Amino acid sequence: MSWNSGAQRIKGYSSEEIIGRHLSVFYLHEDIESGKPQREPRIVAERPAGGRRLAVRKDGSTFWANVVFSAIRDQSGTCAASRS
Repeated sequence: MSWNSGAQRIKGYSSEEIIGRHLSVFYLHEDIESGKPQREPRIVAERPAGGRRLAVRKDGSTFWANVVFSAIRDQSGTCAASRS
């Protein structure tokens, strides 16, 4: 939904390139194969999640990232991840 210059500097994507893309672009190939990008939004619907892990830049290089996921809810309290 939003992007900033710090994210662009670290991850290599401009806002035009990344906004609207699936978060799996930041996941290691083995995490994608195991379904992690699809599982995490469902977990976050119940409670915030995160931790330190390897993430992938636009150029394919990896870096250690401190990641925190929090649910975004609509006015009725419904989590967007629980609607998918």
